Amino acid sequence: MKQRLYPVKMLHLFNRLSDKGFVFLTYTKPINHAMLNRIMFLILTLSLCLASCKQEGSTSSSNDISSIAGMEQVYSKYKETPSVTTAKEVITGINKEIANPERSKSEKLSLIEQGYKISKDNKLSGSVISFLYPLIKDAPNSADSKDRLYELTSIMFQSNKTAAASVLAAGFKSKYPNDDRNQTLQSKGAISADTIDQYLATLGSQIFVNPDLNGLNRKASIDYIDACQAYALVNVNNDKAPENLYKAAEVAKSIRSVGKALSLYDWILEKYPKFEKAPTTLFIKGFLIENELGNDALAKEVYEEFLQKYPENDLVDDVNFLLENIGKSDEEISKMIEAKQQSK
Repeated sequence: MKQRLYPVKMLHLFNRLSDKGFVFLTYTKPINHAMLNRIMFLILTLSLCLASCKQEGSTSSSNDISSIAGMEQVYSKYKETPSVTTAKEVITGINKEIANPERSKSEKLSLIEQGYKISKDNKLSGSVISFLYPLIKDAPNSADSKDRLYELTSIMFQSNKTAAASVLAAGFKSKYPNDDRNQTLQSKGAISADTIDQYLATLGSQIFVNPDLNGLNRKASIDYIDACQAYALVNVNNDKAPENLYKAAEVAKSIRSVGKALSLYDWILEKYPKFEKAPTTLFIKGFLIENELGNDALAKEVYEEFLQKYPENDLVDDVNFLLENIGKSDEEISKMIEAKQQSK
C-alpha cells in the first residue's frame, strides 16, 4: 500500500486546523516537497488547544488457521516438518489475518492464541512478545493472565527491552504482591511503582537526544513507546493509561511506524472510549489509513464513524472535507477549492 500525502490537500487541511487553534510543529528551514510530506505527517502529532476535550466485521471462515484460505499449504507444511522457518511462515500468515478488518475480535483472539503457541514452541521470543500483549490486554482477568504477565516481563528482560520490562515488573508486583517470583524480577532491574511516572518522563526526554532525520532518536523512541504500552497493560484503570498510549502513538507516527501508531489508537478507542482525546484519535486514525496506507474504503468507514459518534465535535467540518476529497488528486482538489473561492 502506498503513501499518498497530497500537498494541496494537506496545506488546505493545515490552514483549516490552524484557524481552529491547533498548535503544530514549526520549521525554520526552506521547505521542499519531501519536507512538506514530513511536516504534514507530523502535523497530526496534535498538541490540542481545542477539540481535545469498527464495527466488527464477520467472516464465515473458521478460527482454525488450517482452514484459512491461502494458509492451508503453509500450515500443512509446518505440521509435517515443524521448524523455525516454517513456523515463521505460519506466523506471518496469522499476523496478516489478525490485521484483516473483516475478522471479528473473537476470531482474532483465537488466531493470537494459536500464534502464541507456535511462537513459544519454536522459541521465537519476538513473536511471543507480540502475541502476549493482546492476550493479556484483552483478557486481564483470565486464569492465565498472571503467568503470562510474568512470562512477558521475563522475556522483555531477556531481550534487553529493559524500559518496558521495568514497568511491567513494577506492575506485576503491584498486582501480585505476594507472588514469590517478584524477587526474581526485582533482581533484574524492576523499578518502584511510585516512580513510574518520573521514569516515563525521563524516557520521553531521551527521544530528542541525538535525533535522526525524522527529528527523534529512534531507539529512545521505541523504548518510550514500549514503556507506555507496558504502563497501560498493567495499569488498565489508571487515568494516565490512555494519555500515555496517545503520547506513544504520536512518537510512533513521528518515527513513521504507522502500524504501531494505528494499533495504539485502536487500543485507546477500544478500551478508553470516553478519553477526552478519543475524537482526535479516531480522526488521526482515519487520516493515516487514507494517506499512509492508501486504503480509501476503510478510511471512509472511519470518517463516517467519526461523524456518527461526534456530530458536534470541532473536527466535523474537517472530516467532511476529507470525505469529499478522498481519493482525489491534487489537481482535482485545487480546482474544487478555486471554484468555491470564485463562488464567494
